[in-house]
Amino acid sequence: MLRKRSSYYKTFSNGNDNSKELKHTLVEDITITPKTINVLKSINHFTNLWNLSLKNCRFYNDQTACELLKPLNAFAYLGTLDLSYTDITFEWLQRYIRPLSIQHLKLYGIPDFIFDDPPCRGFLIFCLPLVWMINDQFITFSERRFWHRYYSPSATALSVTSDTHHFGNTSSINDNININPNNNITTNSTVGAGQYSSYIRKHYINPESYYIPSNEQEGFDTFKDIESIKRKEYEYFYSNNQYYKNDGKITNI
Repeated sequence: MLRKRSSYYKTFSNGNDNSKELKHTLVEDITITPKTINVLKSINHFTNLWNLSLKNCRFYNDQTACELLKPLNAFAYLGTLDLSYTDITFEWLQRYIRPLSIQHLKLYGIPDFIFDDPPCRGFLIFCLPLVWMINDQFITFSERRFWHRYYSPSATALSVTSDTHHFGNTSSINDNININPNNNITTNSTVGAGQYSSYIRKHYINPESYYIPSNEQEGFDTFKDIESIKRKEYEYFYSNNQYYKNDGKITNI
């Protein structure tokens, strides 16, 4: 549902000159339903769009998701984006939503997003650095910093040079640790541990550049080729370690 119909014009009086402006340029709030979802393909015409609801819509596959969600990249900012009760995936969020600065992202009623599991919310925070609020919960700086350190490849890379190898102590990669991002404490058992979680292994798409808090930039720049280091870590883990990861849990073989 559009607050103002785009097929009409509004006439303004400017002295003796009359100018016409498309009404759709004035629209700030749009609610799209499954029947009107193709409006997304030309969403860039709504230049003042601020609140967009796609609640209950379906994207079905990668091609359709690309056609419908990629046009959102025309916007630098959105006040609210409601994707509740859709079939949005972690991958589609990273490909098409990550570039947007969004004050409030709503992801209610999506089975794959288990918000009772703190690392799920943490993974979304890590992947969507320009989102301010998820499901009515504000993302604090300390929370964002915690999850960045938890999932960050830079943290994994730093572990390569430590006296004790990252996999020398299996507790350092155990997702069953007491995760409390609100206490603003990052310990050896949390730094980089999330790099080997099911969220990273199954869903993470590496962006062209990482969101890196300024106080960690120096350490990150020390290791120029992070992806090569990460690949070596993966090879070491799956080839030599007596433990394997199973959906975020450590199990003896």
